Amino acid sequence: MNRIFLTICLLVTMFGLQAEETIRVLGIGNSFTNNAYKYLGPISDASPKHKLILGSATIGGCSLERHHKHMKEFKADPNTGNAYKFYLRDPKTGVEKKEPKKTLHYALIAERWDYISIQQVSRLSTLPETYEPFAGELIAFIKKYAPQAKIMIHQTWAYRVDGDFDKVWPDKKGYDQAAMYKDSASAYEALGKKYNLDLLRSGAAFQLARERRPFVPQEHDLTQYKKWALPPQPHSLCTGYRWGRNNKIGNDSHHAGPQGCLLAGLVWYETITQQDATKLDLSKIEIPEADKKFLQQVAHDLVSGGQRPSIQPK
Repeated sequence: MNRIFLTICLLVTMFGLQAEETIRVLGIGNSFTNNAYKYLGPISDASPKHKLILGSATIGGCSLERHHKHMKEFKADPNTGNAYKFYLRDPKTGVEKKEPKKTLHYALIAERWDYISIQQVSRLSTLPETYEPFAGELIAFIKKYAPQAKIMIHQTWAYRVDGDFDKVWPDKKGYDQAAMYKDSASAYEALGKKYNLDLLRSGAAFQLARERRPFVPQEHDLTQYKKWALPPQPHSLCTGYRWGRNNKIGNDSHHAGPQGCLLAGLVWYETITQQDATKLDLSKIEIPEADKKFLQQVAHDLVSGGQRPSIQPK
């Protein structure tokens, strides 16, 4: 038996063979967490060193306060608080399990998670007073049921430059993408320092990519486009133009589009694994090759290279 073991060790040393490391990640949040997860599975599949078992517990438009509300409901009665969509992906089989109406407690004990993320809803991310006491009590709840996990904060992104800032913040005249990023980044940084938690810097990556390759809005006659055709929007990290249920083209300036989803997923991957995102073969992801290379470089420069956008939080 010892000879067999020594032979295996020798082969590993000689040929550089490495066992894959399985890392279990749970994202607690809303659609912005789902955006970060869109390509995180395929990114993990492309890694020869790490396989991520991905779980998420999300509610659309959910704030820290609402997560806190459902947590309190569960603590009062374990049969309540089941407002979450729970998702679990096994990288070995590719099987994705989706379960509606689950509790946060259910998600926390579903696996022995290595990393668990939390985030604020984007419209409140700029307001530090909306984070507490909800974040602190949520963190305590996570530590109680998943004490082995490292808790991280998902730093969400600012809206596209042509976003509806005046509607979301009607009391802030002239509020824009730069101001939203600066304020939200400041709030996330403060939360991380308060609880000594690291950040998954999707928001900073978006801003760095926008500085290097900006999206420039253009005027379009939307009535000229037939379903499902859309105006061109090169370099947009957000969904932007899309067909709505009213058979009209609308503008989703909040959620990540394919390129934004890939960038966020790459930030999560490199932050968690500490592996160079530029080394991954992402040929199975259907995004133009030049765009993939650009986004891989941005993620790597931000996470491992220490580069930050010129806009800095307060």
